[in-house]
Amino acid sequence: SDSACRLRTARMSDDSPILAHLLGAVGLKDRSVAEEYARGLEAQGFDDVGTFLSGRLASRQFSTRVEPADLRVAAAPGDVFAVILNLVQNACDALGEEGGEIQLRAEALHESRVRIEVRDNGPGVPEELLPHLFEPFVTTKDVGQGTGLGLALAHATVRQLGGRMEACPAEGGGFVVSMELPRLTDEA
Repeated sequence: SDSACRLRTARMSDDSPILAHLLGAVGLKDRSVAEEYARGLEAQGFDDVGTFLSGRLASRQFSTRVEPADLRVAAAPGDVFAVILNLVQNACDALGEEGGEIQLRAEALHESRVRIEVRDNGPGVPEELLPHLFEPFVTTKDVGQGTGLGLALAHATVRQLGGRMEACPAEGGGFVVSMELPRLTDEA
């Protein structure tokens, strides 16, 4: 359930020195970066993820859906693309060498917010790790297979863009990472 997901989701306080360091590392020192590059994320951007990762996705079922099709977020497309790319790569890693299903979805929550979700049907994440997923150097991967920085940097980027990120087991198995970001409208 959505409320259970929120309870188990990793949180990092706004005054965290780790968060400040990560924001500097990704080049997002203040919110004006997102406002300055307020461009859209459209269905084509999602297709770019599939194209970019075509080799890793070839043996998997990968689907995208954006509703409405002209949905846009108030962020530089490169920032959002990097986060989505990281989440889809993590889903590929969780699924192993071949097979599995990954869904990439975006929907308007209301006039001011957009939810973007990456869902897989892999093994999920151990319960005891859930509260720490967005902390640096936390990983489910074998030694030498990852740095444990991907989700921490993605979380920091989403926070800097005025959004929030959650991660929890998917209903029916697998794992889901979702983010909510400010929606860009024609009036913005």
